[in-house]
Amino acid sequence: MHPWPELTRRIELDNRGLEPPEPMVRILTALKHLGDGEYILAHNDREPMFLYPRLDEMGYVYRAELQEDGSCLIAIRKPHGGETRP
Repeated sequence: MHPWPELTRRIELDNRGLEPPEPMVRILTALKHLGDGEYILAHNDREPMFLYPRLDEMGYVYRAELQEDGSCLIAIRKPHGGETRP
């Protein structure tokens, strides 16, 4: 998954096997260090339903993709101008 080819650096987080709320805590911590031209790609055991409202509140753009094994890849970036989540 590479939703934003213009971004030059991807920070990968493998959160599989972690108990809640650790995956969300790891993602929120990584967001504090997210620079321009970077995005986070997190692999979770399941879709992070409780994370979405937090990302919306904080103004981040994200794309989630459910995998065949039930896990979820979620890519998160800072917004560009008026960009919003689809």
